[in-house]
Amino acid sequence: MNRQFTKKRNFRIFLALGAVFPLIRQHVYRAIVIFALLLVSSSPSFAAGAFCSVLILFPKNQAIVESVDRECFALEEASDEVTGQVDWIVNSRDNQKLPFLVIDKKRTLLFAYNKDGVILGSSPVLLGSAIGDVSIPGTGSKELSKILPEERITPSGRFLARPGKNSNGSEVLWIDFEMALAIHPVVDGKSKEKRLLYLCSESPKKHRVSLGCVNVPQEFYTRLISPLFSKECGVVYVLPETIQGNRIFNVASK
Repeated sequence: MNRQFTKKRNFRIFLALGAVFPLIRQHVYRAIVIFALLLVSSSPSFAAGAFCSVLILFPKNQAIVESVDRECFALEEASDEVTGQVDWIVNSRDNQKLPFLVIDKKRTLLFAYNKDGVILGSSPVLLGSAIGDVSIPGTGSKELSKILPEERITPSGRFLARPGKNSNGSEVLWIDFEMALAIHPVVDGKSKEKRLLYLCSESPKKHRVSLGCVNVPQEFYTRLISPLFSKECGVVYVLPETIQGNRIFNVASK
């Protein structure tokens, strides 16, 4: 009798669990769907771990990159102006067999290449808030708080870039040392979270907030720019936004 009662009781338990499991499974699926919808519909937040669209093809072992076919340049964000500039750089050997960066000021994007013109990665950037292509003399010697709004220009042109340290001892890639212009990660401070959100914005106007330096995401700088220029100098090409590029880079008109 006891065995028969035990069997019936166990059978009832199994029936009850069989009815409950589908309900639990449905609730779990619903919870997953709701959570996914919340992630998609929520606005970006640095505190919530938001991130920018950064493409990094540069592995720890650069030898792997050397075997990548140059057709990997097919990035949707690379404009015809950028691809034309890269073709000219490679064909004319203007980079002198050094790694180089191309900054598209109009679209506030940076593209990184090795010495042979193989693309390594791309990233959004923050640029000087003032529109213009020529630095105003004397800006580099001013205190940051005394730089006027119209002086906050990221100049266009060809620059021999060198790794170094800023006044705070942080690593930067100097574009123009005399003008105190460099490429560096978004710095810590009260405006850090806001600047990271600006990096994620699709509007180029939101990316014009710096005093003239080029700001990039920390991961992009650490994983790509820093190792790329750690052992040698490189060249940075900043495309103009108000004048023709051939007037800056001596590119022959077609």
